[in-house]
Amino acid sequence: MLSNGLSISPLKQSAEARSLRESVLAIDNDKDLNEYLSSQHSKLPPRTGPAKYERNHVGFLLTSLICRYARLTAARFSRRHTERES
Repeated sequence: MLSNGLSISPLKQSAEARSLRESVLAIDNDKDLNEYLSSQHSKLPPRTGPAKYERNHVGFLLTSLICRYARLTAARFSRRHTERES
């Protein structure tokens, strides 16, 4: 397997050789995340006041398009359904 310049190859054969599946299952994501967050804590700037919330215009636009598509789809379905009953 080759991805992002990393090569994964079988471990040297030994009495304690593990499969790739066993190696992956041994990963503790929660522990890794906690260790990473703890290491970054000292790099955070001090809090200067309440959080400032800003609207994400890209997300707002995407949400608007999805809602419009859902309304159009519902209207088409409704029209087809009423036409079949007639």
